[in-house]
Amino acid sequence: MSAEQAAAAASRPDDSARGFQLYIDEGGDIAIAKGAIARWLGVPPDAAHGTNLAAILAEESHFALSDILCSAALGEAMEGTLLWVRNRNAGSVAGFRVTGAPQTFNEYYRLIFDLQPGMDYGATSRNSRDGFVRAAEQAIEKARGDGAALGLTFVDLGDVQRLDRSDAKNREALDAFTRTVEERLRRESVGETVGRVRPGRYGLVHAEGADIASVQREIGDHARSIDPDGRTLSVKASTLSLDHDALEGNAVRDALDHAVGEFDDAGLDAVIFDTLDASHAAYLDQRRSRSDMLRRALDEDSLTCVYRPVVQAKTLEPAHLLAEFRVETEDDALGASEILRLCEATPELRRSVDQAACRRLLSDPALEGETVAIDVAIRSMLTQDLVAMLLDFARRMGKRRLILRLVGLRDTAVERVEALETLRRAGFSIALHAKELGPVTEKRLERLPVDYLLLDPGLVVDPDALRHSVPSLHAMTERCAKHKVAVVFEGIVEAEAVRLLNRIGRALLSGPYFGDPRART
Repeated sequence: MSAEQAAAAASRPDDSARGFQLYIDEGGDIAIAKGAIARWLGVPPDAAHGTNLAAILAEESHFALSDILCSAALGEAMEGTLLWVRNRNAGSVAGFRVTGAPQTFNEYYRLIFDLQPGMDYGATSRNSRDGFVRAAEQAIEKARGDGAALGLTFVDLGDVQRLDRSDAKNREALDAFTRTVEERLRRESVGETVGRVRPGRYGLVHAEGADIASVQREIGDHARSIDPDGRTLSVKASTLSLDHDALEGNAVRDALDHAVGEFDDAGLDAVIFDTLDASHAAYLDQRRSRSDMLRRALDEDSLTCVYRPVVQAKTLEPAHLLAEFRVETEDDALGASEILRLCEATPELRRSVDQAACRRLLSDPALEGETVAIDVAIRSMLTQDLVAMLLDFARRMGKRRLILRLVGLRDTAVERVEALETLRRAGFSIALHAKELGPVTEKRLERLPVDYLLLDPGLVVDPDALRHSVPSLHAMTERCAKHKVAVVFEGIVEAEAVRLLNRIGRALLSGPYFGDPRART
């Protein structure tokens, strides 16, 4: 055995610590726990007794948990699926392939958890904006103790998504190119700090003074091997220093999030600062000025709207449109995600945005005959003004249909929101985020005032993890369909996720993969 093989073997968990077993009742309460419970759940086996399975899982796994509970209630064996298990003490999350079956010697349903090393948990994946920001923040904290100086470089490869969908390009060559790029960036990075914030756009944390120009040239040479004319790929890079003097607490994270967000939203042209301190100053200026910009737009009733297709998984044909509101001026703009972030801490501002958006969709003649979905905060629905406006429009909105995608149900029992059923009877559809609902059992499906369930984008970040989950997701999607509830997979950015989800014929898909949102005239 080579030294590298020995090191790899030493880093793997012992077989005895790779997994565990749980015996649950029909409600998901743990009756018996065996195996490496302390290691993965953070409590001794006896302490796990009586705990509900939902309490040990990350929220992204609650929809898959729904299939387990249904299988347990029906006494059916369950195909393997992936569940994300959270250690309650350490806060860490690990992926397990889980199979289940009823028992002949007791009334419990047995689940076998088998560790899947290397699975990338979506919420902390470096291949996401939040995950990369978290990885960069951790690298800064470590460097502060070591006295090391770091830099953060953004690398833009060009329109990789366009190349990905081109029939003229060889898929294997593109995959090989992606692997080569990521491996080259990893060699230059500090620790595990290479992240793909979106297809074709990478960030990496590295030692200050690293030869990034050389890295850029090497990647450019590889790009020309699959795009000789440079019509699609064009490798560019920009670096900022991670040294900072006055930033404390959450300020470092805010500065990183601002820099990564600008790159994610608008590319390298938006990264106009060269230090972390400058990024934080730009973040504070932007937050003030852009909140004012949003308020002015609301006062002037000047929100504009573009529409993203939500497609059927089987045919990739549009099922309905997703409205994304924005503010546009001659020299600036606010995108939909930024508008929602600006409203997070101000319910009154969010309510004003929701009212303006609904009013626009219900009165726009270009939407006649269309079905359009819109994000609305549940707090906005608890006021009489918005509900009354919607009910008023329901009597004269013709053939158009509106899907209200409600967010913020954590503190509100959905069954008690009487306005939802009232709106459904008036002709509106209701979409709820599955991660806010918890496990969706058959009984709950019967009484939930819902037409669509929205699944978290973290489910589709890692194709390997998604591949494990497809059988369970398919089963649960079929169960939902029996109750006339459609399931929407959000955040699709890669062709591999589309190919996997194509097996779930009744599913709906949404995300950047299906193109940029467009105006309707």
